Amino acid sequence: MTALNLVFGTVDIRACLRRGLRQRLRLSCLCSFFLVLSTAGQPAAFVSAVTGPFEYLGDWRLMTTTMATGFAGSQVRFDLTGKARLRVVPPASSAIRLVVKNGEDVVWNDLLTTGVIDLDGGTAGSTFTVIHAASNAGQFDPAKPPESSLLRFAGCELAPDAELSPPVTSRTGPVLAFIGDSITAGVRIRGRQGHWSTNSDATRTYAFGLVENEQSRYLMWGIPGAIIETFIALFERDRPPPVFAPPDLVFINLGANQRNDSARHYREKMRTLLQGILRIYPQSRIVLLNFMRMTPNRLPELKALANEFPNGKVRVFDARPFLVGYADSGVHPDEKSHRRLSAALAPLVKVKLASLAAAPDVREGPPTVNE
Repeated sequence: MTALNLVFGTVDIRACLRRGLRQRLRLSCLCSFFLVLSTAGQPAAFVSAVTGPFEYLGDWRLMTTTMATGFAGSQVRFDLTGKARLRVVPPASSAIRLVVKNGEDVVWNDLLTTGVIDLDGGTAGSTFTVIHAASNAGQFDPAKPPESSLLRFAGCELAPDAELSPPVTSRTGPVLAFIGDSITAGVRIRGRQGHWSTNSDATRTYAFGLVENEQSRYLMWGIPGAIIETFIALFERDRPPPVFAPPDLVFINLGANQRNDSARHYREKMRTLLQGILRIYPQSRIVLLNFMRMTPNRLPELKALANEFPNGKVRVFDARPFLVGYADSGVHPDEKSHRRLSAALAPLVKVKLASLAAAPDVREGPPTVNE
């Protein structure tokens, strides 16, 4: 091709082509630069606690944009691949201890004073568990737990390459419910020395051990200082069923905080509670746990009360022989006692109370039950 073919008037066509190529290259680099900037500035994807693939265990309630629980022992589970930030709303006072587990490894165990906890499930993914382990709230209305006891879970903020999914391992054991006082909540289960947050722990109780070993879904209502009337009011209301299914078994441990009640009054109050529970959960069976190591001995009232209900709907289990030690001068059973009791109750869960005789004897003498 001659110069005449490449030049038109005073314009060199080859120079124009070269300039156009350089301009396109600069434009391409500039676009790539702004694309990187825009990607880096994008907010991470947020998965709401209300709509996300989370498994809730315990008494969780919707509070506008968060899921909240005021009961120690409640937990939320999910699988995470990659990195994320757990978003929670800390209470105004440092009144909750939170435990976060990556598989079996504890990655957080402290008073909740922050709204953000970093998580990393790695490239293979992992199951995370967030547990309300303890609070210093007591004697509250179970229908309206105080703000100081509330764990409010907002959701997870995911890194761009992270994925969130329901737990791979689903719970298939019987659905359990626990109604009780400070023993059920794990108050001072490790003693009275030091700060309450390190000595109180619902994850060390017989109730939590039982649901973990049996892989059960559950409701756990443990309120320090609770009396029978505390829960009568709860079941007088028309409560919606839990998010999974009504409980197969309901374990009750109440009475230690009302030793001055006469036998008649104690029995009347407990009867009202049982009737309320069976009105809300008519398919459930109830186990009355006798923890009363000190006077008065409530076992006769419990056994007589259980016999008022037909078809074995209500049974009695004497927990006292399993209470081998106390963490705080004879008030609250220690962790070893809780483990022994959990092991003794496990057979009842497996058979859903089809036969109390099916429970193996793990102590001296048979368990005391109503005939």
